[in-house]
Amino acid sequence: MKIYINGISAISPQETYDNHKFLENPIEYTSEFLSIIPPDYKTFMSAKVLRRMSKIIRMGVTSANMAMQEANVTNPDAIIVGTGLGCMTDTEKFLNRLLDNNETLLTPTSFIQSTHNTVGAQIAVMIACNNYNMTYVNQNIAFETALIDALMMFGEQPKVNNVLVGGIDEITPENHALKKRIHIWKDEVVSNLKLFETNTSGCLAGESSTFVTLSNTQTATSYGVLTDSFTIFRASSKELFEKLTAFLHKNKLTIDDIDVVVSGNNGNIDADSLYDTFCTNYLPNASQVVYKHLIGEHDSASAFGFWVAAKLLKTQTIPDAIQYRGASKQNIRHVLVFNFNSYFKNNHSFVLLSAS
Repeated sequence: MKIYINGISAISPQETYDNHKFLENPIEYTSEFLSIIPPDYKTFMSAKVLRRMSKIIRMGVTSANMAMQEANVTNPDAIIVGTGLGCMTDTEKFLNRLLDNNETLLTPTSFIQSTHNTVGAQIAVMIACNNYNMTYVNQNIAFETALIDALMMFGEQPKVNNVLVGGIDEITPENHALKKRIHIWKDEVVSNLKLFETNTSGCLAGESSTFVTLSNTQTATSYGVLTDSFTIFRASSKELFEKLTAFLHKNKLTIDDIDVVVSGNNGNIDADSLYDTFCTNYLPNASQVVYKHLIGEHDSASAFGFWVAAKLLKTQTIPDAIQYRGASKQNIRHVLVFNFNSYFKNNHSFVLLSAS
């Protein structure tokens, strides 16, 4: 059974909410972290509803609606979300009030909206969806795990026709400051468009919300096929190559069939060298494209990499803003999204997309 990508949307620090564009004019930032460019939320919900939502919930509900609208789906058979940190703004708000008020006179709103599954729940409430609803929170492979869950649902439940899958995380000044103390982020402020010229440790923080509507039926809006998703915990380059070879063999492909690899390079010289070495040694014929300099690093950033891969298949073009290594391909048939946790050097993932 083929699983088609019939609708996809991304809200990010770039103008990606307009699905007719594909990173033609990347926006430059010179700041400690990259924040999303919000669409006009009022076209998707009333001002009264918006006032009760934090930023991440607005991002999630809106991008989910955009992905469903493109696929012409009103009530999916499942909503599956992947997030690393969930609703950080509400979590911080609740904890700070807890301290400021000496654990008294606390309103429950921030606490209720601080749980990781709030985004998936709010989407379900907005569209009156009573079907399967799951949120995965396993760091940088949460989105990939959500994809695996979706693929299993299609394979095991014949009545499942459409599944909404998303990856979402937000950045806050407080969270950024905490992670900077353990040197996850760069010490210096750099231009995001010159991120890969820095040759220093640490990466650039960011945020995004990406949702995709998967279906067992091809439509006029289909971007391509979600072939498979795979994760592995801690592996050497050789072990990773062996797992990748087996992963491709399972899907009746070889290394030479991969036209483009969407690589998770994030400006951290230690991690980028691992990405580059792996791609050069084991995927020499594939074009290597990058994207984290445009949206920043966060746990669900690979979901945006999925958006890039889907757009590559549909447009058959590689924008200059993401071209990193190798010649631009003319006929893109198979795209591999490759990502791992650049700080702990674990949680590797591969997601394979193919042309319809």
